[in-house]
Amino acid sequence: MKQNPTSQITFATFSNVELSPLFDHLKSSSVKVNVRIKKANQSGHHEHTHNSYSKIKSITLPLVSTTTSLEIEKFLQKWKNNLLRAKGYVSLKDGTYLMQHAMKRVSWERSTYNGDHYLVLIGMHLNEDEIKEEWRRLVQKIKV
Repeated sequence: MKQNPTSQITFATFSNVELSPLFDHLKSSSVKVNVRIKKANQSGHHEHTHNSYSKIKSITLPLVSTTTSLEIEKFLQKWKNNLLRAKGYVSLKDGTYLMQHAMKRVSWERSTYNGDHYLVLIGMHLNEDEIKEEWRRLVQKIKV
């Protein structure tokens, strides 16, 4: 969405624009403006100037046995401070469900999905080894 609905948008892959008159005007203005400039390298491709999302990680956890929604929700609760989203197809006693976790809320929707069951966790600074070990313990407990 444009900030000014009447302004024209021009898409370009490379330009050679003298920006100093604009910046000189902005310096003398009382209006505060945040400007990000993407510089093109020799080939005309832009360098990355956006925020890094490298702290976000996803972990896929297989589930080969039937479980309960309570067990899954207790498992997710352990990672609540780092968990952004979780989703997967889970086998419960009365069938397969699509489980979705977002904004610290969990929803369960009955599904006709007949593939492998799994859970995917997406979060910041997730400790993959610790999560997989805890998942292994949960799955072993369910089988017993």
